[in-house]
Amino acid sequence: MDADPIFVDEGDIEAARELVESTEQAELSLYAGDQHYFADSTLPSYDADAAELLLERTLAFLRSVDAPLAAERCPSGYLRQRRPRRDDAA
Repeated sequence: MDADPIFVDEGDIEAARELVESTEQAELSLYAGDQHYFADSTLPSYDADAAELLLERTLAFLRSVDAPLAAERCPSGYLRQRRPRRDDAA
């Protein structure tokens, strides 16, 4: 969030900007507001619109680097992660 005191006031935003400037393959996305945990739906700071945009951008990034799970989404809208089965242990 662009006004998040943890991200903005503690220097993280400047470090993120430096990282973006150091490569052509980086992009910095800021979300309006001052809540640090805006994507956690179990907290009062949850921002559904910003969380959905974050998810869309994350999936687009993963697709761009050919991550195999990026295109798979479970019905709740979160990435489906394959959990090891008992027969995988061999």
